Amino acid sequence: MEFILFNRALASGVRIRFGTTIQSIKEEENGLQVVFNDGTMSAFQLLFGADGVHSNVRELIFGPESQFARYLGYYVAAFHTPNHDYCIGRSLEIYEEPGRIAWFYPLDANCMDAVYIFRHDNVGYLPHEKRLAFVQEQFDGADWIAEDTLKKRFPPQSPFISMPWSKLSCRTGIKGELRFLEMRVDVLH
Repeated sequence: MEFILFNRALASGVRIRFGTTIQSIKEEENGLQVVFNDGTMSAFQLLFGADGVHSNVRELIFGPESQFARYLGYYVAAFHTPNHDYCIGRSLEIYEEPGRIAWFYPLDANCMDAVYIFRHDNVGYLPHEKRLAFVQEQFDGADWIAEDTLKKRFPPQSPFISMPWSKLSCRTGIKGELRFLEMRVDVLH
């Protein structure tokens, strides 16, 4: 899809910029004046902020993301791990109890995905080296393979993700002549 859209945009004469970000946006009488981080400027009638859930365009127009984000009370952690002798079969296996859940999904005979979701107050930013211990603490005493996978089977070289789960609010309206629609999005930080 990306390839098709890229080629159609080029064929239509759309100029595509790589390696630049928007530094500032100024509303003018006939549109928007945009300054890029490389110092170049351009005028536009329309500006689409399709730059991800932590949108720079949204922040430049509406202010910091923190005023729109609402923590949902959960953390998510995920990683690949050797399957070892767990014998989980060929389908998703779930361990669940109030406030915490773990999913295990076989990728092949030797490897599986492990996903942990748990309720916790927002602790803010956790450095990478403290994330595993944080999740291990939440699953202390868990049955089946939920605790074992974190404590004994976690491969040290695995990429480990532990993120708060938030929701960005939805707003519509007009700011000067700038019309906007901001969609609600669930975000894993």
